[in-house]
Amino acid sequence: MNDVPETSPPSGVGRVFVTLLSVRPEKRVLRAVVGMGLTFAAVGGGIFAALTGIAAATGNLEREDPFFGIIAGTVWGFAIGTSFAVTLALAGRGRSFERLSVPRVAMAGALGGIVLAMGILIAAAYEGSLSGVPEAFTFLPLLGAGAGVASLTIARRSARPDQGAHDGARPPNTGVRSG
Repeated sequence: MNDVPETSPPSGVGRVFVTLLSVRPEKRVLRAVVGMGLTFAAVGGGIFAALTGIAAATGNLEREDPFFGIIAGTVWGFAIGTSFAVTLALAGRGRSFERLSVPRVAMAGALGGIVLAMGILIAAAYEGSLSGVPEAFTFLPLLGAGAGVASLTIARRSARPDQGAHDGARPPNTGVRSG
């Protein structure tokens, strides 16, 4: 007999989390895209929070909307992270981080930045002003490529078993045989 009580499937937000945590390949990609977006959002928000702190310390903080930079950095970080993850998923074709080349990841990041810049171009053209478009096409591809290469480097370092702390799954190689 099974002593575990049966429960009904979750509904609402619980169903969304269960769906995201599923192991089906397309859901793993969705989870990776959202995770990369959230990671880039945290980093973008952190960078702009530091810049806002520096501006406040030097007396150059905007009076009207002092936290706009932090919010914008977080939103743009999420957008860059998700567009990078989507382009990497398409360009990587299911390869692991160990098998991806740095130029391919940099290209995926740059393409993600170009996709965002195209969105800015379309929105600016709709409003009748091309303000900010040259900057977007300059900086967003560079930020995407740089963030992509940094993500690849971090992922490769965390995947190496000889780097970092011992996780308890295998005893460390001490050179001494047991038995």
